[in-house]
Order: sequence, then structure tokens, then C-alpha cells
Amino acid sequence: MANHLLGSTPKFDRQEIEAKAAASHLRHIGEAAAIKLAAASYIRHCYTSYDDLLHEGYDRDSARFYTLSAINEQLTQWNCKFRVSAEENMLGGATSGRPR
Repeated sequence: MANHLLGSTPKFDRQEIEAKAAASHLRHIGEAAAIKLAAASYIRHCYTSYDDLLHEGYDRDSARFYTLSAINEQLTQWNCKFRVSAEENMLGGATSGRPR
């Protein structure tokens, strides 16, 4: 996998992201793109208030909008080699990870 993209992501989180990136529905987009989408989804569910916002009645797009900065903050904290754009944030499906 494209380990260099994930910077200093902790081992457990890295393994979860890599497993999600290897999923059959992401194989067709290339390794780097799969890592990026998997990381965004993983962080969204494990490190942001995304699921809480959905539970409160926000629609998916609104919840994603409100959590984009938290996703990019986590990527920065882990020294990842990429950030997620607003357009990329609206792509992909749920790939939940461990609870927060």
C-alpha cells in the first residue's frame, strides 16, 4: 500500500485505513486515491462528530460539510501527504471504523 501517504498515522489507524482502501469497491480507482478516500471515511466516522450529526437529523452532505475541517486537521496531525477537498469529501460510502 501507499504507506508514504499516511505519514505518522498510528499503527492501528493505518491498518484500518489500508484494509478499507483494499476493499473491492475501491480497487478500480488506484492505490493513492483509494487510500485518500478510505482515510477520509475512516477519520469521518472515528474522529469527527459526523455520526452524531446524522443522528441529530443532518443530511449526509451537510454532515460531511461540517466535518471536513476536522478530517483535514486529523490528516495534518498525522503528517499525511494529502488533504481532502470539498469535492472529495462528498464522494464514497460509509466505511466505519472503531468508535470514538
